[in-house]
Amino acid sequence: MEVHFRVMNDQYGDIGYLNVCGQPMIILGTHEAAIELLDKRADKYSDRKFCCMAELTGLSWLLGTMRYGERFRAVRRGFHQHMNAKAITKYRSIQERKVKKFLVRLLDNPQDFSSHGRFMFGSAIIRIVYGLDVTDGDNDRYIQIAEKALVAFNVAVMPGKFLVETFL
Repeated sequence: MEVHFRVMNDQYGDIGYLNVCGQPMIILGTHEAAIELLDKRADKYSDRKFCCMAELTGLSWLLGTMRYGERFRAVRRGFHQHMNAKAITKYRSIQERKVKKFLVRLLDNPQDFSSHGRFMFGSAIIRIVYGLDVTDGDNDRYIQIAEKALVAFNVAVMPGKFLVETFL
């Protein structure tokens, strides 16, 4: 799908608009366009349409599904405090260890590149966010929980997937 968005942005410019079965979608084709609308003009453009499925599935607490407002700003402020360019330097040693393990796994089994990459990113995030060490490869309990949660999230918020979203 992203290939089609890229073609659309190449043809029509950095900001595109689609109406998919009554669902308005704005496609931002460059980082600069995203910064301009979502950062510099956040109070005007950062809100999201209410996502009924996020609410029904218990995912409305996630920053990506939260409506713009005081709670969103507080959560985003907390996230930014720990994940800005300066703050993440304290996680460098964790990132380096995970990359070294990734490279060893890649040398041992290069055909599973994608799996090794998912494991590296997943284990780094789980270590940084929750302080838990993931050691058992793809069979690790926390990696499996994270992958299932990601699949559930992607299904729940997929535009046009659930009819209930059309009527709100």
